[in-house]
Amino acid sequence: MLRSLEFIDRQVARAEYLLILLLTLFASVIMISQVVLRYLFSSPLFWAEEIATIALVFITFFGLSHLLYRRELIQLDFLQQKMPRPVRHFFEWVIDLCLMLVFVVFIYSSIVWIMDPNTQLNTPRL
Repeated sequence: MLRSLEFIDRQVARAEYLLILLLTLFASVIMISQVVLRYLFSSPLFWAEEIATIALVFITFFGLSHLLYRRELIQLDFLQQKMPRPVRHFFEWVIDLCLMLVFVVFIYSSIVWIMDPNTQLNTPRL
C-alpha cells in the first residue's frame, strides 16, 4: 500500500512540475504577444494581464506544493539540528501539521471567495 501511495505521489509531483512549466510558458507567450501587439500594431490584448496574473497565482500554488514534495522550502533549521533525533522528528511533525493547516485555510478561503455571489456576478453564463 505504501509503495502505491509513493508511486502516486511521484506521478502527481511530475504532473505538477509539467503544469508549472506549461503555465510559465503560457504566461510568457501571452505577455510577449501583448507587448508585440501593443507596440508594433497598436492593438493590445485587453485580457492578457489578467490571464498572466491568474497563471502566476497557479504557478505559485503548484510551485509551493512541488517544493513541499521535494523538501526544498526555505527553513531555518539550525536549532533543529542541535536537538536530539526524537525531539527533531516531533518538531518536523508539528511544522508539517502547521503547513497542512495553512493549506486548509487557503483552500477554505478560496472556496468561500469563489462561492461568493459578488465574485460570480461578473462571470458570463453559457
